[in-house]
Amino acid sequence: MSVGGITVRYEKSTPNMPRQSTVGKLSAAAVKQAKPKGKPFKLSDGGGLFLLVNPNGRRYWRLKYRLHGKEKTFAIGVFPTTTLADARKDALEAKRLVSKGIDPTIYRKQERARKKDNRFRVIAREWFKKASGRWSPEHAANVWRTLKDDAFSEIGDIPIDQITAQDCLAVIRKIEERGALDVAGRVKQRMSAVFQYATLPGRSLHGHTPAPTTLAGADATPVTTLRHGFQNVFTR
Repeated sequence: MSVGGITVRYEKSTPNMPRQSTVGKLSAAAVKQAKPKGKPFKLSDGGGLFLLVNPNGRRYWRLKYRLHGKEKTFAIGVFPTTTLADARKDALEAKRLVSKGIDPTIYRKQERARKKDNRFRVIAREWFKKASGRWSPEHAANVWRTLKDDAFSEIGDIPIDQITAQDCLAVIRKIEERGALDVAGRVKQRMSAVFQYATLPGRSLHGHTPAPTTLAGADATPVTTLRHGFQNVFTR
């Protein structure tokens, strides 16, 4: 095309040219008013997030993503229990996992399995199985016996993220009251090891430090909210 004697050429965009994805297309009202049709259909919010509307009226939040060259779909939740804002937040978290090479679907299954039973006795058994391989049979038996006899009766069935510093002190002082000071020291050390194990990646307290350095103000404070090492919780 010639304009004022100057030739102007227009180039068509090609599929290989990067395009900016528009996100936040949906509104809460649009989601609420979505009516079912004869076949399932999708309402896109952009960035891979969409609302799947089924003929029976049920609406599901889904996230489309690619990982290791494969396209996959992550089930986020059901509307209206999961709102548009919730779905966007969860989609963002899932994308962060994908950016690290982690499949959000698999990660969620692992998290659910991990949280299924996080009682102190269950976590202690996991720790024991991993640690006891480097001990003599006699020492391993002694470690397990002290946990079973002195710790499990008091805190064994409490979820590990709900155990307080005072709960742990009660275990130790009960042993001290019968004059077994050496046993009290060993049980203290072994409970500390279990809590430290629970802070490892993939475990119940990962991302938290399990208990305070001193007992001041520690009454009924869950270990996950405290800021210092559990190994010093009994410092006097």
